[in-house]
Amino acid sequence: MTKPNNAALRISHGSHSATGPKPRNEDAFSIVTPSDASLHTKGMLFLLADGVSGSDDGQLAAQLATRNISGDYYATPDTWEIPMALDKVMSACNRWLLGQKSND
Repeated sequence: MTKPNNAALRISHGSHSATGPKPRNEDAFSIVTPSDASLHTKGMLFLLADGVSGSDDGQLAAQLATRNISGDYYATPDTWEIPMALDKVMSACNRWLLGQKSND
């Protein structure tokens, strides 16, 4: 009979993003490991936003998306399942970003 493994999960992470054919890299990423109970209810969050290099504000949009989604996701009610919380937060962020572009 095997004993259950009670060892804590350890995750190491790093990042690298190449510029590709464009002279500037506009990608953004965010990694969130909560230190409170939300680690067990919502887990860790790894986000990658591909900056749209054809846009003047592609880098800013990618940075705002990762920052807003990671902040808003952990503020959702614990009664929301993870897929629903992510869908609502990402949809709201996309609507907000599109609204900012239309205000120009």
